[in-house]
Amino acid sequence: MDIPKEVTNKGKEENAGETLESALESALESALESALESALESALESALLTECQCDSQRILSHLAIRN
Repeated sequence: MDIPKEVTNKGKEENAGETLESALESALESALESALESALESALESALLTECQCDSQRILSHLAIRN
């Protein structure tokens, strides 16, 4: 039994569309994950730096009071 070309082509187009959609979804997910990881890392580094600076200032203040 022969399958009409329209049906075969339509199936190929649907598969190509699904493959493209899947690839785009995967790329977007990867990009978002990478951006989120980078933003979180940057925020944590900034918070730690701020905390360390505050600790340093407190220590220097205590030393200044003692002297």
